[in-house]
Amino acid sequence: MHHILSAWKIDRSYKIESLDKYPDRKLIITPKKKFLLKEKRTLPLLIRENNIISYLSNLGFPVNPPLTTTEESPYFLNDNTIYCLYRYIKGTTIDLARTPDYIRWSKRIGKILGDLHNSLSNYSSQGGDFSKTSPIFEGLREKLGECFQNEPKAYNQSEIFERLDLIETNLLPIEERFSQQIIHRDFHPENVLFTGTQKTSRLVAVLDFELVTFGIKIFDLCYLASGILSSLFTIRDKQITNKWYQMFQAILKGYFQSNSLNHQEKDGLWAVLMQLQLLFLHFFHNSGERSKAKQMEQTYFWIFEQKVTIDRVLKTI
Repeated sequence: MHHILSAWKIDRSYKIESLDKYPDRKLIITPKKKFLLKEKRTLPLLIRENNIISYLSNLGFPVNPPLTTTEESPYFLNDNTIYCLYRYIKGTTIDLARTPDYIRWSKRIGKILGDLHNSLSNYSSQGGDFSKTSPIFEGLREKLGECFQNEPKAYNQSEIFERLDLIETNLLPIEERFSQQIIHRDFHPENVLFTGTQKTSRLVAVLDFELVTFGIKIFDLCYLASGILSSLFTIRDKQITNKWYQMFQAILKGYFQSNSLNHQEKDGLWAVLMQLQLLFLHFFHNSGERSKAKQMEQTYFWIFEQKVTIDRVLKTI
């Protein structure tokens, strides 16, 4: 490890702490500072990520760029593993599913996402080839078929596909009008860092651009709303329906303070939310997390039944 850290001139007087939730990351503690060491997947994806972060940093948008090595590189390659070092930022994230002031925070985080999309809207590829990015939901039906073939009794596949047919029918006439641009792809409250008290807090950084891609911008909105819904299902909140609608409405109101959606994008939110549940189902199934995959099936059916109410919420904004 010393050979790796010496690339950033970190001497031997440090401690290393593992992060159970993130096996690809290590907390590096020196007498004066803390750092975060991350392993990266591939060099092209890293270049893409760093170009985006540099672009946002130059605009003054709060991000956390990687520290450069003694060779002025944003990464260090050791035994075919790519490492990046970041300053450790002290701050807090907001658990929207548990905070009492969830409406205000939902609106604020929605506004931050709107600001981020504004900043990314004029980005032109600077070495990160987004032209080769596949559509996010491409091959979703085939991926689900593989899950169901391996475990035919694990999910209610006939009802899943029956609803998917309706979703695709709903999307077909409107999806060509969806705005596409660079999106975060992993925007959720844990990647939005604040400092200060709840009343005097300020945004420190939006984190983790590793999945950044080119896609429909309502994906990030639906991803954020979907993550909150999953948290409410996980903690079995008795007010799940009312709370989620209030949060979803607040997120959109915050987003619309600095950004906008066209009529077709608003109409498509329900269908994209539905597709996301299936994307997560496939991910958790392949990761061996069957209980989470079943929860995604549950939220998929729940959202399907909420279309009328979701449309009603959109009309209030």
